[in-house]
Amino acid sequence: MKSGMLVGVLGLAIVVWAAPAAADHNGPARGEPGLQLDADIGERAFHLGARLLLPERAWGAWLWGQSGPGGPRLEGRLEGGGRPLDFSLDAREIRELFERWLPRR
Repeated sequence: MKSGMLVGVLGLAIVVWAAPAAADHNGPARGEPGLQLDADIGERAFHLGARLLLPERAWGAWLWGQSGPGGPRLEGRLEGGGRPLDFSLDAREIRELFERWLPRR
């Protein structure tokens, strides 16, 4: 009697312990819409990302930034309709964009 009860308790403990691990590996069903967001901010760098999951395709955008001895640097990637678009901007290019978009008064 005690051994049967011990086996039952042990079996229940294993199921309770393993259930969250099995749930972690089950992603969203195919075709189910969703949104994934990711942000990581450090002392001298950051990473922002987003992915929109639609029944027919997925769209994504990522931005990485860091500051170093040469000034700030931005890198990014856009994915979606066709070929992915990667871009990179250094300190000089960032300054030129700000001067063009935000003229001095």
